Amino acid sequence: MSLFTILSQRIDMNDIEAIRVYTQGKENDARKEELYRVMMDDESRAGGNAAWIFSHFTEEDNKWLYSKQLELIDAVMHTESVTKRRIMMVLLERQPFDSECFRSDYLDFCLEHMALLEEPYGIRSLCMKQAFVQCCLVPELLPELESTLELMDDNYLSPGLRTAKRNVLKKMKKIRKNL
Repeated sequence: MSLFTILSQRIDMNDIEAIRVYTQGKENDARKEELYRVMMDDESRAGGNAAWIFSHFTEEDNKWLYSKQLELIDAVMHTESVTKRRIMMVLLERQPFDSECFRSDYLDFCLEHMALLEEPYGIRSLCMKQAFVQCCLVPELLPELESTLELMDDNYLSPGLRTAKRNVLKKMKKIRKNL
């Protein structure tokens, strides 16, 4: 049975673990590539399941995704699946960013989506964190993020979003002290 066929069905933690083991290690990079293609090419259950498996990769195997960072950012901004978007944002959160990885379009996406009331809380929280990471690459943009966060009324935020907002503002304050 092909990997796509397996991922097109309902999977559980046993399946995730089996596929994770199947793809782990440098010698299985071709298998990782196959899993990645399913995640990127498919908006159905198979694509979401592939992303879910990547979210269970070890720290060492997760490094394989670093070279896919720009493609992951594009996919986050264009996927229709909120589940897949959230999981791919988690994958990006685990990656280092440097100034060469700055994407103004991704920053704009994060600034917009963190304020959208119809966006799920998990994505809004991840957008706050990712906007902060992008602004750290270009510190002149930190005031824009701060303004956007300050405009978000705490009365309309879930406890988790209030915490994410508070944590980002705290990190921004620390950065300003060090400048």
